[in-house]
Amino acid sequence: MAGSMAPESSGTFPNSVPKLEAPSQRLDHLIRYSLDKCQLRSAVFLAERLLSQLRGPGHSHAEREYAQYLLALSHYRQGKPETAWAVLEGSKSPRCQYLFAQCALDLRRYVECNGILEQLLEDTTLAWCSTADMVLIRSGTSGFGDPDRSSVLNLLGHNARAQQRHKLAVKYYKEALELNPFLWEAFENLCELGIPPDPNSMFSQFDVRVTSMPQRSLLSTIQRSRAMNIDTPVFSTFRNDSDHGDMM
Repeated sequence: MAGSMAPESSGTFPNSVPKLEAPSQRLDHLIRYSLDKCQLRSAVFLAERLLSQLRGPGHSHAEREYAQYLLALSHYRQGKPETAWAVLEGSKSPRCQYLFAQCALDLRRYVECNGILEQLLEDTTLAWCSTADMVLIRSGTSGFGDPDRSSVLNLLGHNARAQQRHKLAVKYYKEALELNPFLWEAFENLCELGIPPDPNSMFSQFDVRVTSMPQRSLLSTIQRSRAMNIDTPVFSTFRNDSDHGDMM
């Protein structure tokens, strides 16, 4: 079983897809096509072939790590986090570290998950995922699989909540939402923890209001949150009293 991975300098592993030669590039496109179409067994087969091809002479370590990532991602989407974990052993790139952390969370290896994500946050080259970046249409495959700061914070929130560290989870979810106001799962987790954000303030920069949000999704979140064993009433916008205390 792999151990935790130390971060690598951004100069060695830039947050972009490495330049591949034509035969490898065709395999890369086929793998991503298979992943996109949920043809996961095909994706695994093709990714294994790509990794074998890139282990030969004349290929960079970054190319091999990219192939490792594609193979691990294919296994992970098949519901095999332990297999994906094993594939990623020794990998240092940010995309591999982020997927490794997701596997660690699924396998309840919380300390390792937290350590990897905290190291990623220390990387000054990690994208912030500003709102402008969210709506920008990007071309090509640049950045495929690369984590951003909001996603790392969101995963830290999941890791903290899995350990019943609710105050810390709330902190991470709020920070993630500040960077990515459309991160619904962070919003939903805050609702379930009794600290619902104001949807209007979240979406105000795009002039999106509660009335234009999916009402069924909002109602479902409110109902689930109220059904949980949390003393705090949910959605302060629907209450008259202003102080709901600390539910942690």
